[in-house]
Amino acid sequence: MKVALSDISGIDLRMTNSLYTWSNYWVNNLFGKDDLLTRHNNIDEDVFTESLEGLPAKILPATALFNGTDNGLINTSGTKITGGTPIDIEFTFILANVSGSDGVIGIGGQAAASKGITIILSSSEVITVLTSDGTTLNTAEFQDLNIADVGKKIRCRIQWDGITGHTMTCDIWGDAIEVFGEGTFDHHQATSTQTIAWFGDSSEAISIGCYRGSIPLGFWAGYIQHVKVAGIFEMYPTGLGKYEYDIIGGTTLTWIGTAGYTTFAENTDNLYYFKNGWKLYTKGADKEYLPYGASDAVIVAAGYVLADYGNYVSSESVLNMFPCLIDFDPDDGTDPLIDNLDRSNVTIATDLSRASAYYDVLNPYRWHINEIADPRIYTEFLNVGYAGKLYSKITTQLSGGNYYIKSLNEVLNFATDKLAEDQIKIMIYCGSNVFAI
Repeated sequence: MKVALSDISGIDLRMTNSLYTWSNYWVNNLFGKDDLLTRHNNIDEDVFTESLEGLPAKILPATALFNGTDNGLINTSGTKITGGTPIDIEFTFILANVSGSDGVIGIGGQAAASKGITIILSSSEVITVLTSDGTTLNTAEFQDLNIADVGKKIRCRIQWDGITGHTMTCDIWGDAIEVFGEGTFDHHQATSTQTIAWFGDSSEAISIGCYRGSIPLGFWAGYIQHVKVAGIFEMYPTGLGKYEYDIIGGTTLTWIGTAGYTTFAENTDNLYYFKNGWKLYTKGADKEYLPYGASDAVIVAAGYVLADYGNYVSSESVLNMFPCLIDFDPDDGTDPLIDNLDRSNVTIATDLSRASAYYDVLNPYRWHINEIADPRIYTEFLNVGYAGKLYSKITTQLSGGNYYIKSLNEVLNFATDKLAEDQIKIMIYCGSNVFAI
């Protein structure tokens, strides 16, 4: 990678009566494209499409992981729900097991004296909604999920007009969800009239992945990928920092309990950060990933500042560097055309590649976006004879004398190792020549 630009810069190339330098020419023209094995060069939802051989990669965004023991999201003040008004709550989750009384979202309502509403999965994984007027607690029970639903992505919607005794509906959607005693469904609706209204605000602010009481209880095990209270609150938990952010109402929730709140999963809900943009705030080594539309008041008060390079704009055609994994072999086909992306191959990939925290021995074609976008990393992950076969087209921003990668546009996988001037030509096209020495 230690190559100079001086051996090709400044050579004039005349085309259509205009004066170009070779450097300018290679910005828009990929050298060696006939030698490409694969070319991932467009984003379609959570798929990184491949234009030569039809070998698409899968995008696995960062998503929050709740450990079921002691972690969850809470806030001590802020958004509450006013009684006597219609309630429309949606959430998307993945079960990790079918045991335990797990809290999805709580805004009061977990006890008779706590007015408001709490949604849990009971110890037998029945979707359960508790409502209280501050004196009486009512329990509405809906679908009874099955052990076969563990690992499935399920979207649930709870609707109720807020009036005591009126019907509350629970709709669930997913791929072949098994409802105990009723069958298998892609959509299923259940109803209950076991509801009780309250007056004024609910007694507690929002909690996700647990419910409050005097101390947090009922910790959720698995993923909660999206929570929305219509017109009031909406969040896509990522687990990346100390906080999670409401994109419509300004509420900020804080993580409690054991650290390690994030993982990477097939989760199209968290494409929000790609499609709408995000901002990076820092405080020393700590980072916060703020989605566009969210308030930064809490983190600014806590001493975080927006990085000079910290605006990552929305895009539906390139990846704006929001943390994710890219799985170049999502179907486990092990096509030889993508051997250069197989980190388990000791001939091709270095031990350093396998020492990465993001290396997965069961999924060796997965790369963190920072690993595959940054030439200072991916060239170190490939052995001599292979380091010039893999390139990524990126955009960068200069800030404080350093270049920061702002988007990943393409991943180029060549059959032969590109060296010296050939390598520089490709780097110019890729925008990675700013990192050349």
